[in-house]
Amino acid sequence: IICSIADSLMTNTCNLLEEEIRTTPKGPGRAGKDLERINKGMHMKLPIHISEGKKRPEVPRQATKLATEAGIILRRHIPVLPRWNKLQHEQDHHSNYIKNVFAKLLKLWSSPQHMETCLANQRNREKVRMYQRTGSRCYVTQAHAVRDKFNDAEPTAVDLFRDFHSSRKTGSVSETVQKALDDMEAMMEEPV
Repeated sequence: IICSIADSLMTNTCNLLEEEIRTTPKGPGRAGKDLERINKGMHMKLPIHISEGKKRPEVPRQATKLATEAGIILRRHIPVLPRWNKLQHEQDHHSNYIKNVFAKLLKLWSSPQHMETCLANQRNREKVRMYQRTGSRCYVTQAHAVRDKFNDAEPTAVDLFRDFHSSRKTGSVSETVQKALDDMEAMMEEPV
């Protein structure tokens, strides 16, 4: 009798443990933990200042914080699998998901309004004569980031233009940019 009771207790305990393991929800992981630690240390959230009329923060570190926060929020609400082997368990959901997304893309790409927009964008790209070399940063953010390069002195518009349109490796500029720089320097030398 004691053996049968012990066996049934073991079986029930094992079943409960297996059930608990299966139903324990997976937390968000480490995403944003360092940011939360900094917020707790400051006793407030990190401020992200976006000037009126601007679409993004001027300070690069604030832009990074904003992108990090947005990424964390998105990853909590969209189906992103951390490993390919987990895809096998949810194959039906993901195969239908990809088909639905692709169908929406095809519908978007074939719409006349989207085709017009693409052609207008192509024409606008062909008109560009001086390509910026600031990467994905906008001019205001890049200007804020290169202040150290100018030893805390306020850089002139000519200095910023040269920095934004020159190659980082060689420092060279295109003929169009060089002509614009010469014109700007001539205008700066003219008496007011």
